[in-house]
Amino acid sequence: MGQPELTVEVPLHARYGSLSLGDRPGYHTIRLEQPIGFWACPASKHSNIPHEVAPHIRPELFPKSAISIIPHAPSATAMDLVIPVGSLADLTFVDVGTAAAILFCFLYLSLVSLRTAHRLYQAPNMLKTE
Repeated sequence: MGQPELTVEVPLHARYGSLSLGDRPGYHTIRLEQPIGFWACPASKHSNIPHEVAPHIRPELFPKSAISIIPHAPSATAMDLVIPVGSLADLTFVDVGTAAAILFCFLYLSLVSLRTAHRLYQAPNMLKTE
């Protein structure tokens, strides 16, 4: 009887890939290798970090720990992540559009803030009465 496989889903946010040089947006492929998983448990004496983890883990982080590597599942393969990227030709339009949206939001919030401040601090004799 083999050991059951453990599947861990990790959310991934891919952003700001290299822009494509053509007129049309393109795609960028990122290869994700299988991660190195390990357990670090308290030990009675200092133990050596396994060779597979050594480049990724500083020994001073686990001075009194026994480290065990979690083996990869037999079905584990590297995964390719395809992310869309923008076109370099659209960069000016995106920059101007972003600046315009930020300016519009700033002006709108300023106007609403001034109206609210005026309403809150108006003279008492100008308040509505029934």
